[in-house]
Amino acid sequence: MEHDRGFEFEAMASPKEVADLLGHIADGFRAKVLHVAQGAEDVTVHPHGDISLEIAARDWKGKARLEIVLAWRLTEADVAAAD
Repeated sequence: MEHDRGFEFEAMASPKEVADLLGHIADGFRAKVLHVAQGAEDVTVHPHGDISLEIAARDWKGKARLEIVLAWRLTEADVAAAD
């Protein structure tokens, strides 16, 4: 199993493009496998069990921001199955 792989993505997008990307992420959570990639960078994660969800929204001086954080821990069985 590969460890400590990272992927970050930042771009300007239309509301439709953002909705499409969020739909892709939702589909990955439903399937319990989510692959994200851009160019040579890619990461596949396997969301299982209880997932921590944090949402922070802010509207300040005409600038809005929404942050969504999803996190989970793999069980020992998940790690053993991935090796």
